[in-house]
Amino acid sequence: MRLVFRSLILLILMMAYGQADKAAPEQANKPMSEQADKSVPQQADKAAPKQVDKVTPGEVVKTASEQPDKAAPREVIKVASEQLDKAAPKEASTTSPKQVDKATPGEVVKTASEQPDKPTPKEANKVTPKQINKAASGKEGKVKLVSKPLPEMGMGNPKAPITIINYSSLTCGHCAQFHTAVLPKIEEKYIKPGLVRIIFRDFPGDQISINAHRLAWSKGEIKYLDFVKLLYSTQEKWLSASDPIAALKSIALQNGITAKQFEACLKDQELLDKIIQLRIEGQKKYNITATPTIIINAKIFPRALTFDEFEDIIKPLLAPSLEKDEQKVKGKEEKIEKKDVEKVSEEKKEEKEKKGNS
Repeated sequence: MRLVFRSLILLILMMAYGQADKAAPEQANKPMSEQADKSVPQQADKAAPKQVDKVTPGEVVKTASEQPDKAAPREVIKVASEQLDKAAPKEASTTSPKQVDKATPGEVVKTASEQPDKPTPKEANKVTPKQINKAASGKEGKVKLVSKPLPEMGMGNPKAPITIINYSSLTCGHCAQFHTAVLPKIEEKYIKPGLVRIIFRDFPGDQISINAHRLAWSKGEIKYLDFVKLLYSTQEKWLSASDPIAALKSIALQNGITAKQFEACLKDQELLDKIIQLRIEGQKKYNITATPTIIINAKIFPRALTFDEFEDIIKPLLAPSLEKDEQKVKGKEEKIEKKDVEKVSEEKKEEKEKKGNS
């Protein structure tokens, strides 16, 4: 029995080795490409080409770890490297519309910063603070300081209890409204009596306003306020013209400025530096972001004010001064009344003396 059992075991082992030897040559004779094809799961064959092109290194490692028995490591690495080589040029050189739509804010800012010299038509006349600085100095981010700044232009008593500083742009519609509708009332009721002093400071916001402010200074400080008043009163006409600069030139020619003087004014770099310096100083000191910005006794109002709003603001500020003025007036009246009484009493005394002598 033992001999029979051993014989059966030997026969089974021989049959098993025979099948293994037969299978090995067949696999050895098959091309590597067929083996690789069999090693890849059937789901990989059904994958879209876009998914294959966009395979990430992490996915390659994951695929290799999930199929260690079906493909040799070298074969997996070879296939993965070929896929990455195919995908990289496409992703580096082209961007699909979907990818553009999904751009992050940082990517958008980067793209915009790479194309700073292509403004839209609506932005053509707008000037950013950096561009204004650059216009004044020729170097972005640095302001060319001038040794002699623009003189302070104002109306009213320098010792008035209320001081107003008005930062405005000659192309600002709200500034024009304040200068033409509100300022005349303030001037009549508060500036002429010596209660309020107002100081005007240039704050250009675009290229056209820069040239308009240059024009306002073309005749110096003597004619500055007259030109500002004129340019605000005619703002709608010259600003809406097809060529605003030509319209400004026409205004200049009608008000004692020659064509040569006008052209020289627009090219006056020193004047431009002074105007820009005034703007930047105001921006730093009062954090101005819009025009008009009105400062009343150091309190900032970043908007245009109606006359009623202006009165509501200044009346409490004027109260102490008005009270002092009333006391002064009352004191003067009392002194006058006392003098009158004394005078009357003296006259009566003299009359009595005359009657006694007679």
